[in-house]
Order: sequence, then C-alpha cells, then structure tokens
Amino acid sequence: MASNPMQRQKRTSFLLGFLTMLILSVIVIGFLGFTLFQMKAEEKAEQEAMKDAYVLTSDVKSGESINASVMKKQKVSGDLVPNNRFVDANFVDEEGNEIEDLVAKIDLNRGTIVTADMVTISSEKATDDIRIQEYNIATLPTEIQTGDYVDIRIRFPSGLDYIIVSKKQINILQAGGVDSVDTFTVNLSEDETLLMSCAIVEAFAVNGTEIYVNRYRDPGMQAAATPTYQLNDQVQRLVSNNPNITDEAKAALFNRYSSEERGKINAHIESAEDALDNIEAGIESHITRQKQYKQEYLDALSGM
Repeated sequence: MASNPMQRQKRTSFLLGFLTMLILSVIVIGFLGFTLFQMKAEEKAEQEAMKDAYVLTSDVKSGESINASVMKKQKVSGDLVPNNRFVDANFVDEEGNEIEDLVAKIDLNRGTIVTADMVTISSEKATDDIRIQEYNIATLPTEIQTGDYVDIRIRFPSGLDYIIVSKKQINILQAGGVDSVDTFTVNLSEDETLLMSCAIVEAFAVNGTEIYVNRYRDPGMQAAATPTYQLNDQVQRLVSNNPNITDEAKAALFNRYSSEERGKINAHIESAEDALDNIEAGIESHITRQKQYKQEYLDALSGM
C-alpha cells in the first residue's frame, strides 16, 4: 500500500531530526569527555608538579629556633617553591646525625616557605661542660629582653674595652612577672665561666670598671664576635690543668693571649687603691644582691 506523501515527509523529518540530535549528542558527549580528560590530565600534571616544602606555622624572629614546633611539611605548587627549599636532608649533618640547633637568620613570618638560606646552625653548642650561670654584675641595655643574643664586655676607667664572652642567648629572670633590672642567666662552658669569674674579680678591684651587655641586631645573620679579654696568669695556670676544659678551648685561650694587652690590664690592677678591699666589698655586694633577688622570687611565688 502506497505511503502517504505527508507521512513520508514526517518520517523523513523525524529521522533527520533524530540523526541531528544523535550527532549533536555525540559531539557534546565527546566535547565533555575531552574536557574532563583534559582537566584530569592538568590536575595530574599539577599534582606531579607539587613539591614537598616546609612552611612556617608561626612567626620566627632572627636567632630563634627553627624546628618541628614552628613549621610543617606540606605539598606546595612547584611554581611557588624555590630550588633551595628546606628539605629533610637539611635536618642532618654530613655524618647523618640530626641537627638540633638550627636557628633563623632573619625575621620570618607565618606561612613562609623555609629555604636553606634562611637557616643556620646556632653558635651555642650543647657540650658536656655547659652550665646555666646566673649573674647580677652587668649593666643591661634598656630594651633588652629574654631571647636576645648578647656579648658580655668589660670596660676599664681608661677606656680599655674587651669582650669576655660572645653571642650568648640571655634569659632575664623575673619575680612576680616583672623582669629583673640586673639578674640574668646565660649558658657558659667551663672556660667561659672562668673568663667571667676572672673579669668580675678584676672589675671589683678597679673602681670605675664596668661589666656590661650589648645586643646583636640580627643574630641569625651576624657571626659571634671573637672574645678579646685576657686571663691573668693565675687563671691561665688553672685553665692548663682543668680537665673540664677541652683542648680546643685551651688552645683558643692561649692563642689569643697577648702579653701587651694583659700588661695594660695588670697596670690597672696594680695601680688600684685598696684592690683587695674593693674585691671583698664587691663580692659581698654580689652575694647580698643574689640573696635579695632570691627572696623576691620566693615572695612572688607565695603571693606575698
């Protein structure tokens, strides 16, 4: 039976429409599939380009410790990561031992990607002879605070000025939450303790002599100054026979010894009037001040 021309036309239109929709669907699906594939490829490429980096979780000041408590390892876009980024290998020395005394060279903000150029090894080494020493005989700068790195120096009335010990992190003691005006602690090795003791006695002997502290501006970037204070002959002999002082430290003390500079210091001591009386009075004052501060500290603890 012959088809109606109208029916044939409708059927043809339907088939053409269906075919058109099918082609469009294939195109759309193909486009979407290609786009999805491209997105996944880009995402994979980005993931592959991500690199491990250590990022600071808090602000760190110059000279402060850089360790696991202030940074975390996370994936960061390779475009943002410097080639000298801090990596696991930076935590160990050439012998594979963990380095525990890493410090910041400069002030760093939270969120900073840590690079090897930002970090150095602290000049304060934890050797077996390190002890916490407490003093109240030095003049402290007005703006000093706990954590600052300092040199401790001695200045004679003539203007002679020597570094006793260099680049020490200072801890200002507190009583009732208030910083002491003169009492602090520092970590010293055996040879440094003897240097300080010698300098204190000689400062007491010569009226007008001052032991004082000055700060490093950028301790992470600035190397420790070379101590210049000269031990007297009696303490030099003590150093020679002291088993608690390393051979390296002894050599350093003896190598910097200058009879000319020591002679200048001796001249002050020898010309000082009532040197022994001055030393006795100075030591007595030092002990009295220590007792007073200890009592202030205990009173603060008890709430008095």
